[in-house]
Amino acid sequence: MTESNDVRVILVGHCRPDQFMLKSAIESLVTGAAVVSVNDAASVDAQGTGGLFLVNRVLDGDFASTDGIALVERLAAGGGRAMLISNLSEALAESESRGGLPGFGKSELRSERMQRALENALSAT
Repeated sequence: MTESNDVRVILVGHCRPDQFMLKSAIESLVTGAAVVSVNDAASVDAQGTGGLFLVNRVLDGDFASTDGIALVERLAAGGGRAMLISNLSEALAESESRGGLPGFGKSELRSERMQRALENALSAT
C-alpha cells in the first residue's frame, strides 16, 4: 500500500460502474488519494498536469474521439502523467510506445500488477 496525502488520480472516460470499481480499488491501495472522474475533453484540460490520468481505452463521454491511446499520447506530450486502462496487452504496449506509463486492465483491479503500476507512476512525482 502506498501512502500519500496530496496525490490526485483522474479517471478519464470510464462508465459509472467502472469509475466506482476503479475509485474503490485505488483508494484501497493509495491511502489519502483524491480520485476524481472526468468524462469530457474540457474537464480533462482543466485538470492541468498535476495528477495521474487513468485513461480508458475506449473513451466514454464527450470527447472528439473515443481513442484513449491518442489521449494518453496527447497528455504525455504535454507533460502529464497518463496510463491506459485496458485488458488488451497490445493496447497497453501501444500506449507505452506513445509515451504512456505502464498501465493495467480492469480485470486486474487490486492485483499486484495494478499496485506496482500505481506505485511506479506515483513515485515519479
